[in-house]
Amino acid sequence: MKDDRLKSWITENKEAFEEDFNAESNWSRIEEGLAPPVKMVRLRTVIQWGVAAALVISLGVSVLLNMIHREQEVLAEVPAKETIQPMDLSALGGELAEAEGYYISQVNLCMSQLADFEVDEDMMADVQMLQEEYENLKKELGRGADKEKIIAAMIENYRFRLEILENILQELNEKNHDDEQVMA
Repeated sequence: MKDDRLKSWITENKEAFEEDFNAESNWSRIEEGLAPPVKMVRLRTVIQWGVAAALVISLGVSVLLNMIHREQEVLAEVPAKETIQPMDLSALGGELAEAEGYYISQVNLCMSQLADFEVDEDMMADVQMLQEEYENLKKELGRGADKEKIIAAMIENYRFRLEILENILQELNEKNHDDEQVMA
């Protein structure tokens, strides 16, 4: 039924279809609506640029690898730095050796007296910190840095350490003396 109506409508309007359709004018309107033609790049040109880029990249990588290899050779030829030996004041001789000997004996005396007491670790933290700092100063002196300043700092370190130890001993002795009086 639908086929019959369509067929009859086409037959009735056949002349209108033939009159309005002009292939040339219709085709020119279609071409105007299209985008302008794209310029075709030659495949050969693209391949040439790709090969050139690959050559530049491989040249850059080979130069970089060559530089790394040469740097490793140079580093291998450089002798290892001598290890820096810490230096005590006694190595400088004279009065400095005497001063160091005095402070070492006094610090050792205080430490042996502290062995008789139960000493809190917090009380000894400053002494330990000064000892570590002294070891760093010995290394600096071994490097040959500003000797006068380092020697002065080392002696001052001994003084501080001795003062702290004497204060700890004094506090412990007073506490012990007070405890004995309370018990008596």
